[in-house]
Amino acid sequence: MRDDWSDGTTGDDGKQGSNAVRPMAWDDLMKPPNNKNSLLENRALERGQAMLVFGPSGIGKTIGQLQMCSSWAAGIAGLHIAPDHPLKIAILQTEDSQDDMREYCSSILSQPCFTPERIALVKQNLLIMEPIPGGSLKHLESLLNHVAVEFKPDLISLNPLLAFCAADYTRELGAILYQVIDPIIKTHQIGFQGVHHTPKTIRKDTSNLSAFDYQYLAAGDARIANWPRLSLQIDPVAASPVLTACFRITKRWQRIRWLNERGEPTRERFIKHSASTIWWDDAFADEAEEARASEQPMKILEILPPPSEPGIIRDEVRIRVKNKFNAGRDKADAWLNIGVHHTKMIDRYEESTANNRKMALFRRIYE
Repeated sequence: MRDDWSDGTTGDDGKQGSNAVRPMAWDDLMKPPNNKNSLLENRALERGQAMLVFGPSGIGKTIGQLQMCSSWAAGIAGLHIAPDHPLKIAILQTEDSQDDMREYCSSILSQPCFTPERIALVKQNLLIMEPIPGGSLKHLESLLNHVAVEFKPDLISLNPLLAFCAADYTRELGAILYQVIDPIIKTHQIGFQGVHHTPKTIRKDTSNLSAFDYQYLAAGDARIANWPRLSLQIDPVAASPVLTACFRITKRWQRIRWLNERGEPTRERFIKHSASTIWWDDAFADEAEEARASEQPMKILEILPPPSEPGIIRDEVRIRVKNKFNAGRDKADAWLNIGVHHTKMIDRYEESTANNRKMALFRRIYE
């Protein structure tokens, strides 16, 4: 008889060690499901399971993360996803300073949905840890274990996953998920939310993707899609007049019962940056489509030099956008920002002028 499942050790009770595994009793398997381990509605996420929130850099994933976690800590839906009960959540992040978090929290908790009673729940249940440095897998393992043992949260949220990839994320990230994070959340019976990025865009046409294809757009190999139980994507559709995005459930969407404006089940909603506060507001589908149609930011590539030629200064970009597309300087600047920071299709580099000033130049990254 093979004994591949055990390290051969026994405890005081004579049972096998940490690698021992036993079958589940059929009497238990034949019982109806219950919600005792449920964290998010309809068991979309349970204890010992993980979810990912992914999108391009600079799109507002941190605000989405904090908006969801604040709402779940108060026991209310965050971005239209409801918790099973008020959740105790610990946020670990490497990117934002204490003053950044002050600004975000003040804005989020000023929203009408946060009554004084709900704000009290947020302060009780949401633990925002001091900014942490990225590091090795051992560092990540130590952090997660410490937070799980010391604070006993229902859910740990980590932003970003890539902070713990030392070299090639396409090779390392899947191992981090399966071999570091997964054992910890199963051992401590907690949930996990990872904030993640998409790879550099190469103008891939996603218009014909099926409902099951979007989960493979996150950076990394297929394990990034396989491992999480629930996956959410923030997919920008326009940056002007406000940043508007498709908020998409890319995996397990049937568990979260969204309805569109016609009352039909859907896996997509549209959200936009609030014009007055740091917050994701709802956007109507026709509003998003109108913004998408008027935006078309990547057409700016038509007026930029190829990578084999010198770049052009911002003023020249604005003149070319005006002459070719009859668009103003604000739109030209917004398109440049999307191309440089979001889609990664525009190369911005600097050269020194005759009087030693830095001058920004722009060109396409690809021919």
